[in-house]
Amino acid sequence: MKLMVFGLFINNTLGELSFEHGGKLGWETATYFMRFASFKAYYRRFI
Repeated sequence: MKLMVFGLFINNTLGELSFEHGGKLGWETATYFMRFASFKAYYRRFI
C-alpha cells in the first residue's frame, strides 16, 4: 500500500515536471515505476 502511494506521488511529481518542460519523460518514468511495483507485488505471491 505504501509503495502504491509512493508510486502515485512519483506519478504526480514527474507528470507536473514533464508538462512544465513539454515532454513525456516524467509520465514514462512514472509508468515504469508503477509497472515495476505491480510486478514485484505479483512476483511476491509465488514466494
